[in-house]
Amino acid sequence: MVQTDEERRAKMKEWQSRPEVKAKKKEYLKEYYSRPEVKAKRKEYYSRPEVKAKKKEYESSPKVKAKEKEYRDRPEIKAKLKEYNSRPEVKAKKKEYYSRPEAKAKMKEWQSRPEVRAKAKEKRDRPEIKAKKKEYEASPERKAKVKEYYARPEVKAKLKEKRDRPEVKVKAKEKRDRPEVKAKRKEYYSRPEVKAKKKEYESSPKAKAKEKEYRDRPEIKAKKKEYDAKRKRI
Repeated sequence: MVQTDEERRAKMKEWQSRPEVKAKKKEYLKEYYSRPEVKAKRKEYYSRPEVKAKKKEYESSPKVKAKEKEYRDRPEIKAKLKEYNSRPEVKAKKKEYYSRPEAKAKMKEWQSRPEVRAKAKEKRDRPEIKAKKKEYEASPERKAKVKEYYARPEVKAKLKEKRDRPEVKVKAKEKRDRPEVKAKRKEYYSRPEVKAKKKEYESSPKAKAKEKEYRDRPEIKAKKKEYDAKRKRI
């Protein structure tokens, strides 16, 4: 009996869907793509401008984007990605890559694109994202992590160096002097719970000691003396 094309295709599909066949194929492909000559050939092919353009066009199509989103939203895929990204060797590899000057420049250029910034802003402004962020930032482990990070000497030095830059000082002053920022700050500090929190903090021994240490600095004393002399003249 002669098989039709449909029957042949159905039989082939059934055979390819068998677990042992899938496993064998996966093993073979893994070995094949790890060969140096195959790697070099693939690298050369995908670096061609026309191939890059074709790939970009294909990946930016709505159909492919929807398919990719549907795939990434699957619970098993999310779990798999989370497990993969939490591996120490993967973390180390990613850290090493993103610390390269060319990777930093590429990331900076990508983040400065208007469409990327607009998309990021739209995502940040979503109520569910805001709620999730607020919940995460209020968690004890996140607070401890942030506290530990900002207590590092190299981080403190880096932040101080950044704050002391003339252009940063000018930009910060310009931002503080905006009417909408002033109004927002005034409204925030006039809230009863904020006032109570501020009063509680200022009366704590830690805050008092910090304030005393600040006022005892020679440059602060000199500044205060100069200010008091000006006031007397007025």
